[in-house]
Amino acid sequence: MKAIEGGAASTLMRLLASRQAKDPVFFFRVQFGKDGRLCNVFWRDSMMKEDYLLYHHVLIFDTTYRKNRYNLICGAFVGINNHWSNVMFGFAFLANEKQESFEWLFNVFNESMGTNTVPVTIFTDQDLAMKNAIDEVYKTSRHRLCQWHIQQNAISHFGIISSQRSESTNHAMGFPATKTTSLTEFYHIYEGTVKRWRDEEERKEFNCIRSTPTSVYPLVDLLQHTSQVYTIELFRLFEKEFVVAMGTRAVILSTENSILLYGVDPPGVSGSTHHVTFDCVNNMVECSCRKFQEMGMLCFHILRVFHMHSVTEISTWYILRRWTKFAKREVWSRILPTDMRRAVANGALNWRRSVMTKLYNLIAKCQNDPDARGIVDKLYSTTNDEVQQLFKDKISTEDTLPEPALDATAVLDPIRSVTKGRSKRKPSSVAKKKRSKKGSNNVASNAELYTTVPRLL
Repeated sequence: MKAIEGGAASTLMRLLASRQAKDPVFFFRVQFGKDGRLCNVFWRDSMMKEDYLLYHHVLIFDTTYRKNRYNLICGAFVGINNHWSNVMFGFAFLANEKQESFEWLFNVFNESMGTNTVPVTIFTDQDLAMKNAIDEVYKTSRHRLCQWHIQQNAISHFGIISSQRSESTNHAMGFPATKTTSLTEFYHIYEGTVKRWRDEEERKEFNCIRSTPTSVYPLVDLLQHTSQVYTIELFRLFEKEFVVAMGTRAVILSTENSILLYGVDPPGVSGSTHHVTFDCVNNMVECSCRKFQEMGMLCFHILRVFHMHSVTEISTWYILRRWTKFAKREVWSRILPTDMRRAVANGALNWRRSVMTKLYNLIAKCQNDPDARGIVDKLYSTTNDEVQQLFKDKISTEDTLPEPALDATAVLDPIRSVTKGRSKRKPSSVAKKKRSKKGSNNVASNAELYTTVPRLL
């Protein structure tokens, strides 16, 4: 009800301002049209900046998702972390697909990260305005189209029938949104998606720290080394490359001092030879397939040559930190001590130890008696429900914070899109007069009326 009474745009501004009050590194920008209505919005939190600094090499910007009440374009900035999983860099609403809107967004995104680091590769759809904006803002980045859009383009040109659609942002992000979803509802859906991704990341981080991946193949020295360095997901990819390498044929083509040139053929395929140059003294290697330059992981052509020369470890310059177990160690070392100090300060650490001891003793006492176990299970269920309700009440209380002052300018909602079934009755002359009078106090086009610059790391 508060969202309805205050307007979707104003409520969204309040939510973003509230987040920034709790997280000083939280960043957001808002752009308005000449009629004073909200046009473009971008935001990202502190962890998204940390993730971008680590995993900026690949940026996926998808604007195909457009399920909301105002038909705004939902632009998600997504990357790939060291577990080969999605990671969010930022999110935006755009009113249109014009080049100037994309340029504004990309420049704001760069500003929010506070660094000159740009993506190596950017994947987008085939929108021409977006391409022009990327060429203008990201002059050194490689712009590539996602596979699904290439397939759809082929369908339109060759009349090919497609029976299914590849994974898009809708499926990857799991948004349960519809054409009637409001901005604030979409914001909460987005927050839930980010939380789900981060929970999964923490689970995988824990698994990597706790264990070393095993293999159905004999752990030769090279596999043993990478199992200790790469995350579990990346080790599996490396393992597949290694298995393929064992089935390839390598022929030496030339030698010059310590530099050897090999021709490597994949198993069962002729005419697709790639050339591997190996400096066996300096342990430097390069392959004509350029997989390492593209992905940051050695190809099976190189691994075949390494195996022939009994290379037991991959040199550090061929192991990108972004793929290792230690990629985020510095980030966690900054965050965890802060949380620990806070826990010690409010007595939570001692309380946790005390309760864990009591509960462990109770569980040990009840484990062999079904009736006693039932009492403990019932107690846990009741207590868990009460705690969850307590947290919900606290969140509800936090959401009642007063709205921030927006430079004394009313934030108007975007024009709501007309959906199927809505009346197409033309507005009366009185309504037209009211509308023209209401728009007489229009502000400058694309004016950034509310721009808060947070402290950057």
